[in-house]
Amino acid sequence: AGTNPTDVAFSLDAAWAYVLNSAEGKVVKFDVARNVAAGSIDIAGSATGLSVAPNGLIWVSASNAIYVIDPVAGAVAKQIDVNGLPGKAAFTPNARYAFLPNSAAFIATGLGFLVDMQTYTSTVLARTGSSPELVLDQVGAADELTFFAVSTTTRQLVKIPVAPLGVVTNGFLLATTADVRAMTLSQQLPQATYIYVATGSSIIRGRFA
Repeated sequence: AGTNPTDVAFSLDAAWAYVLNSAEGKVVKFDVARNVAAGSIDIAGSATGLSVAPNGLIWVSASNAIYVIDPVAGAVAKQIDVNGLPGKAAFTPNARYAFLPNSAAFIATGLGFLVDMQTYTSTVLARTGSSPELVLDQVGAADELTFFAVSTTTRQLVKIPVAPLGVVTNGFLLATTADVRAMTLSQQLPQATYIYVATGSSIIRGRFA
């Protein structure tokens, strides 16, 4: 995988591992059973994250672009242009939407990017205008229309509904939790049952109704 790999993800059947090497601008495909490299795919721009979507396609986020890779063809199938530096993609369970947070350095262009996975069009999640402004990280999908994330600047849990697209900071499960450092969602289908939040002093579990 070269030097200084920056991200890794498994195929849906765990037969392949995909390693992102930002320095060399490529995604290296590994045969898990044989533990050998089985080719690579070139990526333009400064790549920041790699994820495998529920439909098996590989998503690579990079400077001003999101690349969707067909692992069977071993090539970029779609390029989605954005204005910013998107982070690691999260996906709704039905593979309809992807959400990628924007990096702190480019937050002036928006908090993140919602991508329709059927049309590959992106919509910018507008800034809230708060001070400090939210900077999103650790995004996950709770169901087919809802993402959650951690705001690293305000250390709070935020909810991101898809329709209409926006940011909600109160009135939902665990919204009042302070000093949030990390978040994850359980993987039941078609929607998550639990959300776990780590604060500076505890781990809190919430159960969706």
